[in-house]
Amino acid sequence: MRELDVNDLRALIRLIAPLRALREDVEKSLHLELYSGAGDLAVRSLTALRDQVLEITQDPYIEALSLDAYAGDDREKFSQVMLISGQLLAYLEAQTGVSLAAHPGRQHYSVQTAPNVHLNMGDVVGGQAEKIMDFVESAVANAMRGIGGRGGPRPPRPPRPPEPPRPPRGERKRREDDAYDYGSGDEEMY
Repeated sequence: MRELDVNDLRALIRLIAPLRALREDVEKSLHLELYSGAGDLAVRSLTALRDQVLEITQDPYIEALSLDAYAGDDREKFSQVMLISGQLLAYLEAQTGVSLAAHPGRQHYSVQTAPNVHLNMGDVVGGQAEKIMDFVESAVANAMRGIGGRGGPRPPRPPRPPEPPRPPRGERKRREDDAYDYGSGDEEMY
């Protein structure tokens, strides 16, 4: 793979939109089963985009993303185009830092760069730096204590099941129950 300059990156960025459009159209056609007769067109479109990326980057990985378009019907061609276009799109987004994956609309661009952390500790005087470090250390220690299971929150108790309902009792049954509970008076008491 050769070293890319600014113009190469711009050329790769310009290829992201047509590649994404091709992938979306192929995916829709596969889901709606509207691919008959369009397999060769999809193969030619992907091959042209792939060849442009290969010309710019000269990366053997891109060269390996070739289609086996002669075997199979239009559905198989569309499946191959969808798979390879996804790989090619991921490659372009990684090389350029431009990602449209989070926003499917074409007007939204998200540029990913390496994280930059700047700390200006020049305004910190006296023991403030030590206080900040002590605070951070205690926060991390408390968080780790909760994660380790020592002194962390307890899981909630399951709810108590409700009492099962009693079947309704008729008037006759109630009299028999009362006679049984209190006796009829003829029995001996201990």
